[in-house]
Amino acid sequence: MMFYRLLKTELKQAFRDPLYQVFLFYPVILALLALLLKDVLSQQPKTAYLLVLSLFVLMGGFIFGALIGFSLLDDKDDFVLISLKTSPLGVNTYVIYKLLIGYFFGLISTLMMIASFSLFEMPWYTIIYVTLLSSLQGPIIALIISAFASNKVEGFVIMKSAGLLLIAPIISLFVEGWQEVFLYLIPGFFPLRLLLSDVTSTVLFLGNPLYYFLLGLIVELSILSILFILYQKKLKKIS
Repeated sequence: MMFYRLLKTELKQAFRDPLYQVFLFYPVILALLALLLKDVLSQQPKTAYLLVLSLFVLMGGFIFGALIGFSLLDDKDDFVLISLKTSPLGVNTYVIYKLLIGYFFGLISTLMMIASFSLFEMPWYTIIYVTLLSSLQGPIIALIISAFASNKVEGFVIMKSAGLLLIAPIISLFVEGWQEVFLYLIPGFFPLRLLLSDVTSTVLFLGNPLYYFLLGLIVELSILSILFILYQKKLKKIS
């Protein structure tokens, strides 16, 4: 019930603020663009198609992560977080709820991208693994923005810098075999490796896709935990 009320509040805020409206409808725009470009890209060199596919699929979680990150900055400026310190809800619970909202919409957005590129012929487990892992970038981006930015201007700069999380995993297009180990600390690597392995029939170095999912889950949750601790330290300074 509490989650529902928070979700309702977030949606009201998103529809009122022009900045949030852009982020909210951006996945729909990307999905439509993907539908339009799909046939054109299929006639281009395979590398070009895979580059665009990778960016589109990774963008879903990223967009809603940015939305939640800026929302948390607003909460700080409006003293919402400070007031929550004396409420039964608590700051940590509130922040976790907001991260879950970003993750939930990231899931929907990632599935939209997969549908736009007609990738549902992939094994069901690959779709689940890719969607769950790729969407975790949302909470990661949200915490990067809210933990290191003091205002929306800084937030935009950090968001653009965090765009490396979209570009860096694309290196996996050109890396095979044991060399991929050097990319394991990049959050978006694991969903992208699973996605591309099915699209290109690339042999997975670890063999079983489940290993990539579990390892990716450990890496991304570890990064999330570290960022959450940093964000908590920032909140203590504010009080």
